[in-house]
Amino acid sequence: MGKCGLLLLCLLAIPLIEASALCTTASPASDREDWFPFTIPWDDPADTVTSAADLGDVASFLAEKNVGPMTAWQHRLRVTEFDAPTQASYSLPDLPGPVWTSDTNELTWDASIPDQGLIAVDAEEAQAVIGFTAGRTIALTNLTLEFPSDAADFNVVTLQTLDVLPVSRSPLLLLGAFTRVENTGMVWNAEETSVDDRWGGPPTLIEPTVFTATLTLDSVTGLMVQCLDPTGAPVTA
Repeated sequence: MGKCGLLLLCLLAIPLIEASALCTTASPASDREDWFPFTIPWDDPADTVTSAADLGDVASFLAEKNVGPMTAWQHRLRVTEFDAPTQASYSLPDLPGPVWTSDTNELTWDASIPDQGLIAVDAEEAQAVIGFTAGRTIALTNLTLEFPSDAADFNVVTLQTLDVLPVSRSPLLLLGAFTRVENTGMVWNAEETSVDDRWGGPPTLIEPTVFTATLTLDSVTGLMVQCLDPTGAPVTA
């Protein structure tokens, strides 16, 4: 294989909601033989869905139908019939944890350290780490991340290609790093689930962090790293 140059774009210090590197391509259910289809009896008027707000807690809904919440993490699931008169019978592997890995080995949820959960995405075109990473080293197929103990407690680091090639061979990669972001004067409620109307104002505060990222690629010459500002424009100074 011939060598190629690599342009690594670094997008840093933007709100977490802008991190969109975690989606991988999925084929329609009808095209896959490794789905676990199951049938849900749809005879409870309370189950009627008329708007997005009616969907509620999907995990609780699945639990009511005898589907464990981590089953959807490990396996591809689809509903084959919403108005079935009886519950279909099916057998799914037991999922004891505290580390759950998807059938494709692309998703891992590690809850082995209490209150320090970690999610890893390891696909051909997108790799990422989400969670409590301070003092930890996480090795993915093409990305190894080392976080010192004084790094921010919670980090999101994403690596994705900007073409159709896998990370190992793409000449254009986007590396994103994200920590906690909030406005000055923003106030959370006691449960820390909402700020209601207490949004605060400028300047926006971003928690600093530090880590070492090591890329493992097929063959690269002429590496160029370009930092981007929060709008995605190149930083020239």
